[in-house]
Amino acid sequence: MVDNQRLESRATSLELSFDAPLFISTLASVASTLYGVEVVGSLAEFEETIGIAAQDAAADDDKIGSRMAETNCTGPLIPYLEPSKPLEEPLPNSGDEMSLQFEGNVQGDHDNERPFSGDPVDVTVEVRLPMLGRRLTAASVFKILDAQVDWS
Repeated sequence: MVDNQRLESRATSLELSFDAPLFISTLASVASTLYGVEVVGSLAEFEETIGIAAQDAAADDDKIGSRMAETNCTGPLIPYLEPSKPLEEPLPNSGDEMSLQFEGNVQGDHDNERPFSGDPVDVTVEVRLPMLGRRLTAASVFKILDAQVDWS
């Protein structure tokens, strides 16, 4: 994750003029292409990226799939997760671990010929990210903390 304020401050101290969003998008493209590393320009973008990965983890989880099968749902599993609380500065120190939680539900298509079809499963997903630097994390580890059928 790029620290925009430090980047702009350093450019000013070197008397450089540049387009920060263009620089960040170019850096992100090069890092992804060459090293498979994802670079984001803000905490909000980082949180959104991790949230999408958490939704993917929920949709692929066997425990959640089993809960969805209890409801006789059909079709693809569609997760709707939001962060429990927004990510804020300061981030944990290097060597520490960042923990985020996402809550919401996973839904499937309704089958009108089967009872209890397509009831959502309420889900809580925990994401752990080891901090490797001030704004650098290792790969995310996802854990499904809760998956309960919402029979209401």
